[in-house]
Amino acid sequence: MAVRGIKGNARDGGHELPGNIHITKRELDALILVSRGLSNNEAAEAIGVSVNTFRNHVYNVMKKLGASNRAHALLTAIEKGMLEVVSEKDSPDIIDDYVLCWICKRAYPSDEYRMRHFEAIVIDHVIMELPEEMACAYEDCKGKYPEDVIGWSRVRESHKEYPEIPEQGVVYETKEAPWYWIEVEEDYELWKKERDLR
Repeated sequence: MAVRGIKGNARDGGHELPGNIHITKRELDALILVSRGLSNNEAAEAIGVSVNTFRNHVYNVMKKLGASNRAHALLTAIEKGMLEVVSEKDSPDIIDDYVLCWICKRAYPSDEYRMRHFEAIVIDHVIMELPEEMACAYEDCKGKYPEDVIGWSRVRESHKEYPEIPEQGVVYETKEAPWYWIEVEEDYELWKKERDLR
């Protein structure tokens, strides 16, 4: 299951809720990373903030949504139309023969993802069996497939020095972002400007 943000009515792309409550786009980005199962450290690194700042984003969005925990915040954000669940088929990057995992920065053939299994969890005294999910081919990575991958051809557009066929296990740095970060063209243009300033 993949979750992506829906552009809201606030200036920053976040959402204005009744009662003058503003949920920022950055807070929603943090919630999207929570849905990916990343640790606080991994998620903070992914969006370029400190761990404390990431935790504050998550705490703030939970408080604003009246949620008692992270899972509750995710469900509430989906119910309120701030996030949406999308099919793995919606990813434009899986048509490439090779993909780069945005989390571990390693490439692999796009059809060699692995299935990740989860233990059952208990929420409000209800046992929930979690479905398997497609994941990065590398066992030590928490990246999801296809939402955390970038098509190799898109990587090579900004890195002409990279080989046509990537070497497995090699770390490839890129400023490109996975498809779920770029929801509409104007967000993409803004993201490119911010990326180029780094």
